[in-house]
Amino acid sequence: MNKIKLYLLIFIAFVSIIVIGWYINSYLSQSRANNQSENYITGLVRHQTFLGGTNSNSLIDVNDFQLNTETSTVLYYPLQVRNWTAGGNLKQWSSFELYNPNNNPVNAQVFIYGVAPDNQGSAFTVTIPAKSYIRSQDLSEFNNLISGYPNGRVFWVKIFFPNANNGLLGINKWRLVDGTKTNAPIVDTDISNLQTKSEKNLVAPLITIKGSTTMSNATQWTDIIVVNVKEDQARIRITFNGKIGQNNTVQTKRIEKTIERYGYYSTYGDQSWYNLFKDNNGQIQSATGWARVDVIGGNGEIIGLTRSRILNGQSYNSPLIYVNDENLVIPQKELYVPLAFFGYESGMPDHTQWTNIVISNLLDETNKVNFEYIPLTGENLNKSSFSVNIEPKGQYNSYGRTEWLNLAANGRKYGWIKITSDQLNQAVLVGMARWTLRSGSESRNSARIVSDMVLTSKIQGKTYVPFSSQPQQIASGSLQYEKYNFVVINTNQNVIRLNLALSGSNYNFNNLLISAYGLFNFYSNSSLQQINYTGWGEVSVLAVNPTNTPTAVPTSFYRTCDNNRCVVRTGTPPANTRTCSTDADCLSRPTNTPTIAVTNTPTAIPSPTRATGTGTGTGNIAIGFNRYQVNYLSGSDEILYDSDDFQFNAEPSSVLYYPLVVRDWTGGVNLKQWSSFELYNPNNERVSVSFMFYDANVNGAGNPSVFSISMNPNSRLGLDNNNEYQTKWNELLSGRNNGRLMWAKIVTANSNHKIIGINKWRLIDTSKTSRQIVDNEINNLHTKARASWVVPFVVIKESTSNNNDTQWTDLVIANVTRNNARVEIDFVGKIGSNSAIQTKRLELNIGPYGYYGTYGDNKWYDLFSG
Repeated sequence: MNKIKLYLLIFIAFVSIIVIGWYINSYLSQSRANNQSENYITGLVRHQTFLGGTNSNSLIDVNDFQLNTETSTVLYYPLQVRNWTAGGNLKQWSSFELYNPNNNPVNAQVFIYGVAPDNQGSAFTVTIPAKSYIRSQDLSEFNNLISGYPNGRVFWVKIFFPNANNGLLGINKWRLVDGTKTNAPIVDTDISNLQTKSEKNLVAPLITIKGSTTMSNATQWTDIIVVNVKEDQARIRITFNGKIGQNNTVQTKRIEKTIERYGYYSTYGDQSWYNLFKDNNGQIQSATGWARVDVIGGNGEIIGLTRSRILNGQSYNSPLIYVNDENLVIPQKELYVPLAFFGYESGMPDHTQWTNIVISNLLDETNKVNFEYIPLTGENLNKSSFSVNIEPKGQYNSYGRTEWLNLAANGRKYGWIKITSDQLNQAVLVGMARWTLRSGSESRNSARIVSDMVLTSKIQGKTYVPFSSQPQQIASGSLQYEKYNFVVINTNQNVIRLNLALSGSNYNFNNLLISAYGLFNFYSNSSLQQINYTGWGEVSVLAVNPTNTPTAVPTSFYRTCDNNRCVVRTGTPPANTRTCSTDADCLSRPTNTPTIAVTNTPTAIPSPTRATGTGTGTGNIAIGFNRYQVNYLSGSDEILYDSDDFQFNAEPSSVLYYPLVVRDWTGGVNLKQWSSFELYNPNNERVSVSFMFYDANVNGAGNPSVFSISMNPNSRLGLDNNNEYQTKWNELLSGRNNGRLMWAKIVTANSNHKIIGINKWRLIDTSKTSRQIVDNEINNLHTKARASWVVPFVVIKESTSNNNDTQWTDLVIANVTRNNARVEIDFVGKIGSNSAIQTKRLELNIGPYGYYGTYGDNKWYDLFSG
């Protein structure tokens, strides 16, 4: 094995943990009731964006964020953007995900607020299923709402859960994309936990103004974003404490602002903020420090974040390279760096991982701060430490410091760090960790990827983490994939045993052990990886210094549908269980198979033979769909060749329609289209049926071609089971030109006789001697003509994930009356690069029994022309 592959395996084994969308819940075992206040773990989540479907491909971006430790009945996020410019062709977008760990569904009320003080957008309500999650980009209510905002509009979000038993949680995902590309490839990603509380006093742990970097011509800038979440006005003071320019003493600078009800303030572009850092010549100097944000007047309360930007240039508005959004914080008594790297291999050739931290002293006096390093290279108890005195209102920055780099002596290149102050009874610490992927093996080499993370204390109560065992493709046709990785650190001298329960399933991992001061990497657990699960989960501390033997982990798994989601189950699937691989597989199938009691048990089940017929049922017991499959034999194996799903038909009728009947119609080189009907008679008596076929002509179809046939009681009528029907059908079609289009009306002679039916369309390869079927499409025959219809989905010239292919939608309309029909077709949607929803109208006159198709009609295509 070469060195690069070895580094890659080490990196995967210790750091890369694949996750998309679930949570971890950590609480102490009830058997340790006397120690419930003890906190045992800390950790982080790592989100990676990379090229290709495995983590051996090139990294595009890495973003670290905290384990989510607290649910709430209200959530906030201060910065939502849509199509916001970032310089050049780059655009910013953000979305949020909400997670419900409760055993019952929860209704979420979402409020969108604009930049103007009183500009509250329309709210909407959405239901989050029990033990499940939703994403804002999948919500039509959210997309419709934000589409009404101009490009680049900035707004903030409040999400309220009035009936949640134990609260909910979520994340905000910001993305920087290349706006010139069809699939909008990701340039940078930043993820932050949604905020659970509004406060009167918050801290920005790190402020950098015009800071230097190891990247050519790049500078660092920090902005503070503050939102007043109350109906009352808030007067705020932002106090910067730090070093400015060549002056090596800590300076204090202040600005004051008034934020109206539901208002929003950002330092970005505000000259009163930049004036704090200007020299006597009016030039902005470099500065580094921290800041307090305090409400000093009014009854408002605030949330907020710091936006740390690395820019390609020397000005605050230069083009973006990287962005890290971190929530404003409250001070802590102790802080933890869950993973610190000192030149650790990254899996990428000639690139290493490095961590630096910045700790701020909130006191007006010198603060002695202690750093304790626990390496995770098989020497868990071999700690090392150092202490520093941080000047009043000052900072400690580990970058380039000898005592910091010496922590990695003797090859101990990664571990975790505990940070405490000698002021034991005061919450006086805030801090930030910066992870950097650098070229080469030196701590000062050029940075390729950067990620910041606010430092937090130990986990209290529950913690939540997204999880998926498979990479997720970012966009259809995109080569980019993303994963969420996470680790959990045991901060105590006792061995602990964890339980991982996967949300929405009946599966638990309950033998996860973490050694004293050790690390547990969920990605490295082979049993966990084989389940192919995407969702959320709970982690609980089951025992401390466990003496009992953990329950064995099941080795077999299957996935089945539950509430339209594909969930994992343990063991072997019961007979007739429908399995799935993605949530999309579950959207049109029954969520659960009902158990129906029977009074007697058959003595034997006969082997099936070839059969046709019809079936009926009563009682409101089921929903579902039919699946039509075409199979062919390869030796003794029957292999699926094609399938088509269509809805159950719940409404028999004495009249049936179908708007598109084709005979030998071209479908491309050597391809021909054919269609036929199958009818089902659920009556206990014979039924006479008449078929009427109308020529496809918008001005009127004239007299139909007709033939009639009789159906036996409780029978099926199809071309393959009735010679009379087949003969009359062929006689009718043989008199028509190839490719002639028709629409059909089917009527029973007695209106009390109600039947159902399907239309079967087939695409046939005529170059094959057997005229091989290429594709099938089946639809239920219509039972009613209506004055209006809705087409759920229309795409025009839409790209696909298959090379140069595009998607197109056509409409087919038949006038089933003897009168002229005035028809209006309204298209509602987005056209071209315009992101606003437009309405386009096409007006038509369709004659008696006439027919219209958009295919080839320039009046239809003109609606979408440039």
